[in-house]
Amino acid sequence: MIQLIIIYRTVIDVSQIIIEDGQVVPADARIISAYDNPNGWADFQKELERQAGQEEEHKGDDDEEIGEKHGSGYALLAIDQSAMTGESLAVDKYVADVIYYTTGCKRGKAYAIVTHSAKMSFVGRTASLVSGAKDQGHFKAIMNSIGTSLLVLVVGWILAAWIGGFFHHLRLATPEWSSNSLLHYALILLIVGVPVGLPVVTTTTLAVGAAYLAKEKAIVQKLTAIESLAVSSVASFVPFNHSALALALRAVLRAALGT
Repeated sequence: MIQLIIIYRTVIDVSQIIIEDGQVVPADARIISAYDNPNGWADFQKELERQAGQEEEHKGDDDEEIGEKHGSGYALLAIDQSAMTGESLAVDKYVADVIYYTTGCKRGKAYAIVTHSAKMSFVGRTASLVSGAKDQGHFKAIMNSIGTSLLVLVVGWILAAWIGGFFHHLRLATPEWSSNSLLHYALILLIVGVPVGLPVVTTTTLAVGAAYLAKEKAIVQKLTAIESLAVSSVASFVPFNHSALALALRAVLRAALGT
């Protein structure tokens, strides 16, 4: 097999690449075999069939153990996935394991076949979702709806007060020494309708939720994320090598959702 220097932009699906230590993975790929075993395609196919059979057997079962399923044999590569998962140690990768775009190879040398490249890779799809996401959480939507409802209610009461004032022969702003005018009534209704204490109440409530999550060893970066988590009914995440991180996330979700 001839070793080629591959430019990242020329990598396409089903391309065969060589991953070695110090190299950045140019696309999502599956490990075929070790570099000193160029005839390992048959073992790669057998491993894929074995994993497909296991997935078919466990289809529909509830998996309490969250973790990445590895191929058989010994570890061919050690991949640094810290940018994706925050893991401090490199993750061992075996035959037929997936290695992700932009991750770095720390140890080993192996052949791999590209499964997804560029925007269709795991990192590319994640970046597309993040860039296309609207900064409109559930908390902000609720606050906007409350503000809109109060505004409509206040405007309605002001119109009713003005219509009733005209029938009672009240003037707009005169006499100046008297408070019995339409402008005074409009200002009173406007001040009453503005929820001055709403930000204080909501912030205090979310701060209490942040303190509760801190006891569960979960650090909250945005207070509005607490309310979004509280209204969630289904939570999912991509499992990686370290199942402890996934289990900790599940514990926090169960505590927050009360399940």
